[in-house]
Amino acid sequence: MLLVLGQVVSVVKAFPRSPDFKEDIIQTFYEGIKHKPDTTFGNVKADVIADKEPHFHRGNFCSLIRCSAWAG
Repeated sequence: MLLVLGQVVSVVKAFPRSPDFKEDIIQTFYEGIKHKPDTTFGNVKADVIADKEPHFHRGNFCSLIRCSAWAG
């Protein structure tokens, strides 16, 4: 379901964004996933973990395939 502009304006009016909305939303995403970083493999949340945890090592799907025990 996509919202039309009028609906977006209504939602933002009812639930105003904080002055630091961009950083707040990144922090909120981080709080929700920091305890399960492996679930970020292959999605944009890996970017959030990498931003907040400098020692985070994101998985690489191609390396996972190449280093697997699969024949070939």
